[in-house]
Amino acid sequence: MNQSKLRSLVYGQFRTAADMARKMNWGKQKLHRIINGKQEPNLTDLSSMAQVLNKPLMEMVNIFLLEESPNGRLKDRMQGGK
Repeated sequence: MNQSKLRSLVYGQFRTAADMARKMNWGKQKLHRIINGKQEPNLTDLSSMAQVLNKPLMEMVNIFLLEESPNGRLKDRMQGGK
């Protein structure tokens, strides 16, 4: 996970993570666990985060992908390629 990118997005738009959690109708603990790398978000969580941060879903997905596959095919599939 690119923790610094996630923190930059969250704190670039919200004063605190708790403010963002409130906007999403989440408990602040859930968002803190995600931001601190203690919990991985599911697709629904990523979609909610993308919406509240006004970012494309793929940008959020890319924050949480640990690394690209060795042959690059994962990235191709995620971007609609073969």
